[in-house]
Amino acid sequence: MPDRILTLPDSTDQFVVTDRPAPTLTHRYRMLPDGMNHTLFAVVRAHQVRTGDIVTAFFTDGPGIRHTRHVLEAFTAYPSAFGDCPAECDACEDAHAHGATTDRYVCLDAANDVVDCVITFRNTPVAIIRANVAASFPPLDTAPPLPGLFALDDEHGPYEALPVSRSWGPYDAISVTRTTAEQITTDLPQTHAGRHLTCHWLHDTLLIASDPRLRTEPGRPGRIIRPDADGRYRIGGLWPWEEWPGQDENPDDGSESDPTREADEDTTAETSVTRALAAWGITAHRSDDAGNTWLVIAHDQTRQGFPNMLGDPYAVLYLYNEASDDGEEEITVTRAPMAGDHWHVLTGDGTGTERKLVTLPADQLPACAEAIAAWVTDPPARPHPGEVLPGIRTDAIHTYFGLSYANYLVRPRTLLQSMPDQWQTRFVALLNELDTAFQHLPQAEAYDVTPGKWCAVRDMTEDEMHSVNIRRSELADGTPYLIRDDWHDQDPEEEFFLEEQDPVAHYNRGRTRVEPHTGGAR
Repeated sequence: MPDRILTLPDSTDQFVVTDRPAPTLTHRYRMLPDGMNHTLFAVVRAHQVRTGDIVTAFFTDGPGIRHTRHVLEAFTAYPSAFGDCPAECDACEDAHAHGATTDRYVCLDAANDVVDCVITFRNTPVAIIRANVAASFPPLDTAPPLPGLFALDDEHGPYEALPVSRSWGPYDAISVTRTTAEQITTDLPQTHAGRHLTCHWLHDTLLIASDPRLRTEPGRPGRIIRPDADGRYRIGGLWPWEEWPGQDENPDDGSESDPTREADEDTTAETSVTRALAAWGITAHRSDDAGNTWLVIAHDQTRQGFPNMLGDPYAVLYLYNEASDDGEEEITVTRAPMAGDHWHVLTGDGTGTERKLVTLPADQLPACAEAIAAWVTDPPARPHPGEVLPGIRTDAIHTYFGLSYANYLVRPRTLLQSMPDQWQTRFVALLNELDTAFQHLPQAEAYDVTPGKWCAVRDMTEDEMHSVNIRRSELADGTPYLIRDDWHDQDPEEEFFLEEQDPVAHYNRGRTRVEPHTGGAR
């Protein structure tokens, strides 16, 4: 059928409406019921969608000619206020994290056990089939659902399986036919994930065994898998399934886009900074840790790859919000800037010393980029490790802790008393000043500090496993696995804190001394 051109009363944009594409391995479009097609589509703003309307597509960005981006599966709209999520779904959490508010966004359909909420900007153009028109056709669920596609890796798959729920995880099982199960068992030993596994069929029963000679993760037992009442096999739990790499929700040929994207206002900080710095010929690299994200800029822009932060000058840039929606301070570049955000730029000299370059409100990105450009062309002198830097640095303590979530600073008494007398005198004077400044506040009488290390179960010795009540066991067929507290199947990747002797000697009433290398010698 030919394409159609639709318009909105309050817009000069032209919306090109196309027929729904057929499903492929890369674009998993579920067909509409018999008789439904794009000749029935109407274009409205998201806040004009009514209960019972069928949402079929969104559109490419404007202005001008805007092409159809079909949703993978059309759905019946049940609009509600954004923020009233019944399932605390990932889509709502992401939208909140990106600064979505109830006055700017709407929910077109609430989450269930299969899909998240559909969140979109209230003025987003949406292609719908109006409820009174849709009532003349069979319900949406009369169109056969498409099977899910999963893979062992980029080279082995896809394997068709029944659709999975929204809470499904990569180590959960998928339900496949006998033919598909046989193909999986043929491919599995050829993959990295299945290098320690062997597969055997005993009539209609599948045995997946873990070879202890090849296994690198001692806690993964084998599986005995029998067909269910429908003759299907639920396979999983021994390796992480990958959703088929070809399933792209934002392909270039006009399929489903992210409906929460709102032109320039919702451009992430990373994208905005990358563009602003590119105008100065500067490249930034993203890094992350403990839920935080930031960008790193090398002073030497002629070097390729991620900057060497342990040896060369660099700058770190991120959005900072002292109190985000969850009450915790936020360091990020993965959402759009919002009210209360500030750009923070720190510069490091490659020896472990960092200082603040600028702190600017979120709407002053051009000035922030200009400050970085000035730093790149005129780098600060690298201080000697023992040098006392002149001037006052804002938030020096927070900067010292870096991007960690540490709430306390622990230093061995032996090392403190080993420093030169002049240094000890300055240090004690500052401690006394700190005690005096906050003596009016209630504080804990004591803290119990325990030396030790974090260690994954797979790296523990037998004695270390015993100390956290983990032991080895085996199934009836001899397959070994790990068990904790005599009942809990233990993941070998989980980390536990193991107490160990402090490698720093006891202070011995002030007598112990360790030679410090205050001049930077090793």
